[in-house]
Amino acid sequence: IGKRLKELALMEQPFIKDVQTRCDHSRQFRTFGDTPLARLQILRNSIGSSSVCTSWRRTNPERIRTVKLTQLLPLAVLAISHIAPADAQERRQVPDYRETGFEQHVQLSPELDDFLAAYAAAWGAQDTDSFIALHHEDTEWINAYARMFQSGDSLAVFLEERLFPAFSAEVSRTEVANMRRLSTRLIGDDVAVLHLYTDGNRGQSRNTGETARRTHFHLVLSRTAGEWKVEHTAIMDARN
Repeated sequence: IGKRLKELALMEQPFIKDVQTRCDHSRQFRTFGDTPLARLQILRNSIGSSSVCTSWRRTNPERIRTVKLTQLLPLAVLAISHIAPADAQERRQVPDYRETGFEQHVQLSPELDDFLAAYAAAWGAQDTDSFIALHHEDTEWINAYARMFQSGDSLAVFLEERLFPAFSAEVSRTEVANMRRLSTRLIGDDVAVLHLYTDGNRGQSRNTGETARRTHFHLVLSRTAGEWKVEHTAIMDARN
């Protein structure tokens, strides 16, 4: 964003040292220093005006450039995103647990608890058959390195022949012991999204100075004949 602001500033050179803006709806003047951030502040303050309310006086006094608000909207959005801090967790910060969508379907909460218990047990035991049984036949699974599988059969081969044999069973048990649920979103009465995370020692994705690898799981489930199964899995690490 900083690079883009400099480019925008160069495009509007030369400016006089002071920049004036007048909004017809308020009849007030504000003066800012001639900086990219100052000009962006002007744009942000102008949002909501029903008239053309921003003008820049160039080096030649007789030349006044008035820019329509509709032309400024893309830049104004950039200004707001640059000025206002983003509301987001850092990589290893964990928000409080929350769930949504259960107002009319409270009876489904225990079903999802049971699913998660079976999921964790199968993973902790490195039981490929039981784990795959919790997935739809055409499930899609993407790990933290963007390795993708688009069927339960291909995922089973990867788990049985590559992932589980490469690590001791203790690694999987540790991941299950540290597994926590961050959120549960129920969509209607037959789709749910679970966000899990765990700390473990699988692979070399730890950041410098960290003793454990933090991994997040997003599971999209669908419910058929009273049974929840995984449609899609996305796995990601908290890395620098």
